[in-house]
Amino acid sequence: MLFRNLLGFIAAAWCLPFWAQAQVIISAPAFPSEQDSILVTFDATQGNAGLAGYTGDVYAHTGVISNLSTSTSDWKHVKAGWAVQLPECKMTRDAANPNLYRIMIRPSVRSFYGITSASETAQQLAFVFRNVGGTLTGKTAAGGDIFLPLYAPGSILQTNIQTPASDYGVYTLNSTISLTANASISADLQYLLDGAPIASQPNATQFAHSLTVATGGNHTIAFVATTATQHDTAFYHYTVPNTTVQDAPAGTVNGPNYISPTNIRLKLTAPNKSNVYVTGSFNNWLPSAAYQMNKSVDGT
Repeated sequence: MLFRNLLGFIAAAWCLPFWAQAQVIISAPAFPSEQDSILVTFDATQGNAGLAGYTGDVYAHTGVISNLSTSTSDWKHVKAGWAVQLPECKMTRDAANPNLYRIMIRPSVRSFYGITSASETAQQLAFVFRNVGGTLTGKTAAGGDIFLPLYAPGSILQTNIQTPASDYGVYTLNSTISLTANASISADLQYLLDGAPIASQPNATQFAHSLTVATGGNHTIAFVATTATQHDTAFYHYTVPNTTVQDAPAGTVNGPNYISPTNIRLKLTAPNKSNVYVTGSFNNWLPSAAYQMNKSVDGT
């Protein structure tokens, strides 16, 4: 049994050994433009995981969101109809990891999708991955289309953290976080942990670094890129659990226990779970040390 005293309304509880919102696709280059050749990698275990473990052929149903699109559902220059197996849209399965698939958009976005008008600009690539019959699909976790943003070539400084492929993670002490981050143009790069510099690399577009988790609680990693005229930052957040073993007060039952109009004690049974967090709008739906539940003495 686990319990927690909380002010206000409880929205959800996460039972975690690890939690993250992973990316469904990544691209190389990390900040592609419509002039680039792009390698797109699809992870079938992420998003809705509709193609996870599938062993047949997988195709990319793909088009473009351009300046002429009226919404993100208004795809332009769709490569092929839903039931058409176009050879250049067939995904290549990774030999080492059969849940990873790749497709090359080449020699450029404009050429691959047949964009010929100078007045039309590609802003995003749109994807749904599918089996031959279209009965199995790879989409976002919410069942939506997958989009890859396109950028102005070589002008605006932007950053992203490519790995871990998430916004948030939960780790144990002395474990390692392997970081890889990118800048859209060459810049001075730096990692900060909770505001303190931990590693730097001058005049580069990619920076890999390994961080040993040394302290418990909530932490923020910032990846900072700086040029003479521009500055941009990407963030990664993580928590290290510090479970308190403590029985709930006598009379506490499973579910919400209303102590006062503004105070609730939550108790639940979560067998074989290492840690449980309560999440809601009050903590941006992310696990945090302040909302980790206490664990009962008997360990259930």
